[in-house]
Amino acid sequence: MARKLTARDLDRAYQRFGELVQEGLFPGGVLAVGTSEGLLRNEAFGATDGTPVRPDDVYLVFSTTKPIVGTAMMQLWERGYIDLAAPVAHYWPEFGSNGKDKIKIWHLLTHTSGMGLPPAPPDYLVHLPTPEELTQVILNYTISHFTPGTCREYNSEAFWVMARLAEKVTGMPFTQYFQENVLDPLGMKDTSFDINHYPRERIQPIVEPVVDLVQYSRLQHPGAGLFSTAEDLCRFGQAFLTEGRVGEYQLLSPATIEVMTSRHTEGLPIHPDTPWMDVVDGGLTWKIPRHRRYEEMAVDGFYHDGAAGCLLFVSPKWDVCLALMTNKSGVPFHTVENLVLGCLRA
Repeated sequence: MARKLTARDLDRAYQRFGELVQEGLFPGGVLAVGTSEGLLRNEAFGATDGTPVRPDDVYLVFSTTKPIVGTAMMQLWERGYIDLAAPVAHYWPEFGSNGKDKIKIWHLLTHTSGMGLPPAPPDYLVHLPTPEELTQVILNYTISHFTPGTCREYNSEAFWVMARLAEKVTGMPFTQYFQENVLDPLGMKDTSFDINHYPRERIQPIVEPVVDLVQYSRLQHPGAGLFSTAEDLCRFGQAFLTEGRVGEYQLLSPATIEVMTSRHTEGLPIHPDTPWMDVVDGGLTWKIPRHRRYEEMAVDGFYHDGAAGCLLFVSPKWDVCLALMTNKSGVPFHTVENLVLGCLRA
């Protein structure tokens, strides 16, 4: 059994990550590592446009948003507001139009809804719809790709549906519920959907993909719209190392965490539009490595990554979580996971 990591144990990992930034494998970024007892290290590397990256820099984390928002939905489930086996239309009747009446909340949480999405234009992150327009687009969706629950296809708009559903059952704006029940109790003071929450000098620009951060922030997308820091992401991950207990606050019950981080989609085929999903099983908004691959050791845990190179990985088995913040797509996440897990000591 490995002993608990210490800050000194991580010397080698941090030194090597700094070298990889200098070598160009990673853009400048921030790496935070913690255990169930707290944050061990949070250090920045490299520069953006000549300005050194700082540990408290703010990044758009894109889809790393998903399990954080998913946690709010699991709260609503354990508190009796929603039934995961119920159709979305039970709570939001208008959603059931165009054949979507059979889509259950579980389908939204596992990317198995079958909602046919229109092809995204190349500049879709620059020219965005208004929130009202996006809601109408989703109401107009049809079940065109597969029968709900029979296949897996990555779908960020499912989280837009979940946020609107949460508003129906709580009677308050989703961002208010999310702030009061997830962010504030965890002390995630540097996490927000609103870019105006931060001084501009703290916000890291996105190198790839191209995105207008100010316009994107106006959408406040619950599937890919949070801004955060490495320390805040690590703080969220630590709650999953302590069975949901954060000080006097119970974020989720241990039983709910077990449900959320279990495999729910084993054996389901992958839709050809998202073939990369073949390497993971679906938890409820978490990604769970499907099998041990030759390039990574991070199979004993769960994670989520984002389009511009941010990652949150949690392993209760090894009592470790890590948050990587970068601003360019395509970075090799497994390299950082290996660096950190390779520091474990017997």
